[in-house]
Amino acid sequence: MAKLLLVEDDLYLRKLVVQALTDQGHTLSVAGDGREALSHLALSVPDLLITDVIMPEMDGFELIMKVRRTYPQLRILAISAGGRNRSSTYLDISRTIGADRVLGKPFDLPDLFAVINDLVPSPT
Repeated sequence: MAKLLLVEDDLYLRKLVVQALTDQGHTLSVAGDGREALSHLALSVPDLLITDVIMPEMDGFELIMKVRRTYPQLRILAISAGGRNRSSTYLDISRTIGADRVLGKPFDLPDLFAVINDLVPSPT
């Protein structure tokens, strides 16, 4: 299965997603914001970066742009509930600046699994 980096500041959602993806056989690293994610990336590049957009310290927009410059082949899934705006606005921007796929919160776990499988196909 895939090696994933999940960047999410909501502790409850982070724990839920980590458990669900671990149960699916994926290996996960986690970060609470973009700065922490860049530290993880400097040590090991995953198969897929899953990042929230609205976070403290360094948001997902800045993270996506930095990742695109430094790790252009890394697949990126942006997730967002939208904060004060609609999630589609943040997700549209995320796609424009380099996310391969986007997913609005709240999302169903099967939808998350399907997007991950599309972005990181299992070896045959």
